[in-house]
Amino acid sequence: MEVIKIGGSLLKIPNKLKNFCKEIPKVRDYSDFIIIPGGGPFADLVRKFHAELEFSDSTAHYMAITSMDMYGFLLSDLIPTSKTVTTIHDAVYVLKLGYIPILLPSRLILDLNTLEHSWCVTSDTISAYIASIIGLKRVILIKDVDGLYSEDPKHNETARLLKRVKASEISKMKSSCLDSALPEFLISNGMECIVLGPDISNLINVFRGLKFHGTAIVPE
Repeated sequence: MEVIKIGGSLLKIPNKLKNFCKEIPKVRDYSDFIIIPGGGPFADLVRKFHAELEFSDSTAHYMAITSMDMYGFLLSDLIPTSKTVTTIHDAVYVLKLGYIPILLPSRLILDLNTLEHSWCVTSDTISAYIASIIGLKRVILIKDVDGLYSEDPKHNETARLLKRVKASEISKMKSSCLDSALPEFLISNGMECIVLGPDISNLINVFRGLKFHGTAIVPE
């Protein structure tokens, strides 16, 4: 069993998002998995109004998590043989029926209500948190970049892709595509995190234990 978060940032590259979603059923030949949607521009809109209207951090937290549900409905339309679910129990049931579960996280996260109510906690940490509830020691994040880089690859052509990074080193990096709460969560829970771009063959390599183009974050 794996947890795969599909980042909302992929909405900025719609053709790659559509192709990735179309091909992700191929991954079922190698592992069962649950998809967690990111927040992307839906969460960014909440962030914008939070700054402008200055409503509470808790309200922003609840709204941002609900925005992940919105992206989940979109993904369910793009991913063949997928079904949206709201509980881990239903996700496991859907897997047994041969479907790909897309877990809409708002019900689960709001019911448990154990995560910090701030922008430090976004869909990255939420996905790791859900993986930990299931009892997994790894979470996979699909981003609009291929992993963590020495510099921002969108602004610096000489940026190097980092193959392996200690979670404790991430806060010192000049550029990171992760939310700031994730590194400490990985360390506290002894979890690994794999960061990849939207390439199905690369994702399959991860499941097969082969070399992959991305970043492995270890809980140290």
